[in-house]
Amino acid sequence: MITIKTYLGITHVFDSFDKVTSLDYYDSITEIDCTKSNLDYLPELPLQLNTLNCSNNKLTYLPDLPPYLECLS
Repeated sequence: MITIKTYLGITHVFDSFDKVTSLDYYDSITEIDCTKSNLDYLPELPLQLNTLNCSNNKLTYLPDLPPYLECLS
């Protein structure tokens, strides 16, 4: 499961990053939690992202990190 939060504080849950990256407001996402999602990569991250929790995955690659990212775990 992938949980996102927008700059308006609205939270949504998705079952894949494909659905998340296709959102019209993708670059306005401020938080992503994809803990224990069995991921081996992350897509290009939203520009406004400031919190990314991607622990307990099988990540082999991290994309460029957005300029406003403050918390990475």
